Amino acid sequence: MAKAKVNTAAQPTLDPLDPLGQRFLEYFHHGWGFIYAPTPKSGERPQWQTETRYPLQPRNLWQQYLNPDVLIGLRFTKQTNYLLIDLDRGSQLHPSNSQIKYRQLLASLEEIGLCRPIPIQSSDSGGLHIYYFLEEKQHSYTLACAIQQTLEAAGFKIKGGELEIFPNCKVYSKGSPSNFNAHRLPLQTGSYVLDDCLEPWSDDIEDFLNAADWSAKGQDYEALAQALVRANSKKVIKFPYRQRSAAEQWKQDLEQRISEGWTKYGQTNELLKDIACYGIVFRQLSGQTLVDYIVITACQSPGYVNWCRHQHEIEQRAKEWARCCEGFYTPYPGTPQRVNSYKEQFGRVDENKIINLHPNEQRQQETIERIRSIVAQLEQTRTFPLRTSDRALAIIAASIAQYGKGVSQTTLHKPIYLPLWHPDHQEKNASKQPVNELIDSNTAILSPEKYPQIPDPWLEELQSETQTKQGIQSQTAEIYTPPPHMKVLYLSSASCVATSNARS
Repeated sequence: MAKAKVNTAAQPTLDPLDPLGQRFLEYFHHGWGFIYAPTPKSGERPQWQTETRYPLQPRNLWQQYLNPDVLIGLRFTKQTNYLLIDLDRGSQLHPSNSQIKYRQLLASLEEIGLCRPIPIQSSDSGGLHIYYFLEEKQHSYTLACAIQQTLEAAGFKIKGGELEIFPNCKVYSKGSPSNFNAHRLPLQTGSYVLDDCLEPWSDDIEDFLNAADWSAKGQDYEALAQALVRANSKKVIKFPYRQRSAAEQWKQDLEQRISEGWTKYGQTNELLKDIACYGIVFRQLSGQTLVDYIVITACQSPGYVNWCRHQHEIEQRAKEWARCCEGFYTPYPGTPQRVNSYKEQFGRVDENKIINLHPNEQRQQETIERIRSIVAQLEQTRTFPLRTSDRALAIIAASIAQYGKGVSQTTLHKPIYLPLWHPDHQEKNASKQPVNELIDSNTAILSPEKYPQIPDPWLEELQSETQTKQGIQSQTAEIYTPPPHMKVLYLSSASCVATSNARS
């Protein structure tokens, strides 16, 4: 099978004439997305700019690198034959701050075959770049994953200003390739190769390249190959940064402030307040558990022994801040996760057009049935306490025992659940009665014997004397009411009949 031809036309071939430049470009050669800045004055920070319109060609790269008025920085291509670790002067891992942590950092990298570091003072600020060179090029992203996984497993945190790696674990970008982070090239203004005691040794480029060749020959490539295989199997694709919510940003800010601990006197109150706030809001702690969390976190924070002047009363101060913050902050409820799509959750079922319950309503119904069942069982076994607080505890304990999950006090005291178990609300429900329902004992009150039927006012009008007598005599008698239509035979009165007979 014929091998595919490599397209060499797109690869820069115009190397510099200087042999030293050719050696230098064997390691540092990727010209795309380079960064540059005018050489700053002593004590000032460089104003870096990025050039993405064109690559820096090899001859131009070497020329600009030798220019004392310009600082140059490069990125990584798909493969690289070196890597570096960046420690700022203020980092807790910097040897001037902690020799122990610095040695632990080097030891963790030695476990994966990186045995010959070359420490470089990166600039006048005192930052440290630790270079490792390789005889053969490795996949840049896999190498970055191996370094990051190794350092994080050893307890180190990759963070800007504290600990950075080059190449870095860049994010995935669909449709267009993303770039690795850029770093400044070594031995420019203010940069030196350091000796074993981390003292400036040389700023000569040839000395640096000789040290690079020495480093490349001394790595344990068998251990490094195994680390790359493990890293490739555990590789996690990082996606582009998405805007954090206010809660995520708040949490990150608190974690950052707490992680740096004490840096001088007079910071105890602010740190204890931040720790208490974090414990309440994002860890849902309260009471003595919160106090213990504040004390443990404070004692384990950097600078506590050197700068905190309240170590003799740290528990009392933690109690005061816990009590203060519990009256101000509340646990963050979080963001509910959508389990199903809207159509799956609220769609129609078959042809009956039945709408499913919302997950919250379904959980609410399940909770109601669970509480009702527990209360019925406790009442049946005559173990349902009389006191409200004891009832709540009994329900919680029974729920854990029977269903494997409890019911919180907050849930039990919601209005929808109170009628199921609370004595006051249960009594109110028992005294309620439908509007149209009559009690048997009250039906006799409405009998006609006590309240007789009122006479019909539209009947034939009676004389006042007769009407009065009948009204008095027939209060308890049954009142006769004629039907609405009645045939009547008209007869003359008795007096008229007697007069008629006499005349005849």
